[in-house]
Amino acid sequence: MVGVLVFRAYDTAGTLNDRELSRRAQDLARSVLIDAQGTLRVELPPRLAAAYAAGSETDIYAIRAPDHRILAASPASLGERVVSWPEPTDDPSYFHLTDLGQGARDYYGLSLEVGSAAGPLWIPLRERTEKTHWSIPCYGTF
Repeated sequence: MVGVLVFRAYDTAGTLNDRELSRRAQDLARSVLIDAQGTLRVELPPRLAAAYAAGSETDIYAIRAPDHRILAASPASLGERVVSWPEPTDDPSYFHLTDLGQGARDYYGLSLEVGSAAGPLWIPLRERTEKTHWSIPCYGTF
């Protein structure tokens, strides 16, 4: 019973976190602008830029255009990794990256295709997670 409750709590937390990441991806997509010549540029609103700057690599993202150009990435090494990833699908996909950034950190993330004024964008993003070991107590005699 305890194991089921732990699983449900973990599953619910994961679903809520995925929703938060989807909202962040939408915010990032809205920051991509297209000028009269068709050039794409990223202008993060001050609040969003400050949130990512304060994260100090705890939050990561990349914005990839349909032609595979990386429009923005934090950290830059994320952009270098995702530029060659396959095209996104209608469903979000999950990823695990190791040795990313200055501290060679591990990240588990979500990749989404998001519509924008500049067309469809592909945005992988995630909060950094520490390696966590879950344990479920077992009761009984062995």
